Amino acid sequence: MKKKFISIITDGSTDSSFTEAEILYVRHCDQGKIKVKFVSVTNVAKADAETLSNSLLKSVRETFGDDITRKIVGMGTDGASVMTGLKSGVVQRIRNETGNAFITGVHCAGHRLELAYKDCSKK
Repeated sequence: MKKKFISIITDGSTDSSFTEAEILYVRHCDQGKIKVKFVSVTNVAKADAETLSNSLLKSVRETFGDDITRKIVGMGTDGASVMTGLKSGVVQRIRNETGNAFITGVHCAGHRLELAYKDCSKK
């Protein structure tokens, strides 16, 4: 993939057997048009930051090659602490693994709205 920059969009889900799965998309600009490419749905043994970051990077590398991880500039996540934790969340681990200290983590607007709705419905 000959792109200058990419962003990763990821979300987790649990199936009926309580197996955690991560879905992964890559977003990039191609000749002035924003494109989103589905990359994978991967079952993960454990939904911790180390396992998730390793799984996401492995999927990206297998699909686009090893050098693509240097081009990651953003990550869209559900905002859970395992994803956005400042010291050892998935975003921080990917920053460390790739050497890209400038990767920006973004809390998905849809997930923020869901949390706001849940908070309002409790009151």
